[in-house]
Amino acid sequence: MTIAAASLAFILAGCSQNEIIEGSQNPDNAVNFGLYTPKTKGTVTDNSGTTTNTTSTATTGIRDTGFGILASYTEGKTFDEINGTTSTSTMDFMWNQLIDHKVTVTDGWGYTPLKYWPNQSSDMISFFAYAPYRVAEDAYIQVSNNTYKGYPQIKYSALGGLASAEGSDANLQSSPDLVVAQELNRERITDKTKVEFTFNHILTRVGMTAKLDHTLTSDLGNAGKTHVVITNIEIVGKALPVSGTYTYTANGKGDWSGLGYEDINLAGLINLSKVTIATTSADKANYEKNNAIEVTDGNVATNLFKGDGINETSEYLFLPPVNGGLAANVVTVKISYDIVTIDDALNLGYSITSAIAEVGLPEGILKKGMAYTLNFTIYMYKIEVDVDKIEVWDETDINQARDIHK
Repeated sequence: MTIAAASLAFILAGCSQNEIIEGSQNPDNAVNFGLYTPKTKGTVTDNSGTTTNTTSTATTGIRDTGFGILASYTEGKTFDEINGTTSTSTMDFMWNQLIDHKVTVTDGWGYTPLKYWPNQSSDMISFFAYAPYRVAEDAYIQVSNNTYKGYPQIKYSALGGLASAEGSDANLQSSPDLVVAQELNRERITDKTKVEFTFNHILTRVGMTAKLDHTLTSDLGNAGKTHVVITNIEIVGKALPVSGTYTYTANGKGDWSGLGYEDINLAGLINLSKVTIATTSADKANYEKNNAIEVTDGNVATNLFKGDGINETSEYLFLPPVNGGLAANVVTVKISYDIVTIDDALNLGYSITSAIAEVGLPEGILKKGMAYTLNFTIYMYKIEVDVDKIEVWDETDINQARDIHK
C-alpha cells in the first residue's frame, strides 16, 4: 500500500569554463599544447589532480588522467578541403597520443615521441582532443581507429559495454565524464608552435537528492518516531540513453548518433549502507536494512549519490545527451522505500509499510553539456482517526441476547 508520494524539482547548470592556462615542453619548432579546462565539481573531468604523473587515482582531473589527441596532416589544404564530400583524411600525425602532466616538464604538459611542425609554414594540421585519456580497448571510451577517414569519432558507454565484457549497471559508479576540444587547420607561424585547447563537456550530468515534505517528529520521542528509508532507485522507460557515438564536426559542436537505450538500477551510485533503527524494548529486535539510505529531514535534502554532491569525491550519473532534451514522462524514476514507525505495542516493536514512488522526468532535460540535480520530495500522509457518527444502541437487542443465555 502506498501511503506516501514523491514529487520532483530539478536544478540545471551549464558546465562553465575556468581561466586555467597550462603550457607544455617547448623545444624549437615542436608542437606544444596549452589547456583551458572546464571547471566543475565531482567525478568530472577538470584540471584538478596531482602534478607528478598520470598513475594517481586521487581525482579524475586531467592532471591525473592526461588527455588524448588525434591529429591529421593535410599539407597546404584545410581539413574540409581534403575531405570534401568524401572523407579521405586519416589521423596520420597523431593517434590517441597521451599528453600527460609531469613535474619534469616545463609548465607541466608533455608527450612522447615529440612531433614537429612541417617546414612549410602554410602546411596545416588539425587536432582533436579528448579527456580523460583512455587506451584503445577501454570499456567506457573508445576513439575511432587510426585508419578511420574524416572527422574522428568517440564511442561512449555509461555501462562499460565497449570492451569484450558486457556492460552492467554496477559499472555506473566508474563511468567517466567526457570532454572534447578541437583546433582545425593550424599553421606553425600563426600558432607560434603552441596549440591551445578549450575543452567542453559533451555528456549530460545528473545528481539526485531527496527530502521529506516535513521533518518527522513525535511527542513520544523515539518511541513514536517515523523513519523513511530508501531501499532502491531505478530509471525505467527504455528511453534513457546509456551509450552512443560522438563525431567531431567543423563547427566544433559535434553530433551524437547511434544512441542505445536501457533501464538502469542506480544501486552502484547510491550512498547505500546498513540502516538500523532502534526499538524501545530490549526484547525486540531493531529494524535493520542492508544497502539503504535514510532520509531524515524536511528542510535539508539528503544527497543520494556517494559523496556530498560538492567535493571531488562525489559521484554523478553521466549519460550521452538527448538532442533537444528529453520528452515529457518517457523516462520514470522509481524510488522504493520503507516507512517505519516505532511502536512498542506491536509484536515487532515497529510498524513497516513499503512503497514505490514513480516520478516522470520533466521535458527538456538531459541536454548536452548541462548538469542537473533531481530533487525528490517525499510527501507523508498521516493516518488520522476522527469520530464520524454516534448512534444510540438498541437496548432491545441487548435484552434479547441476555434472554438467550438464561
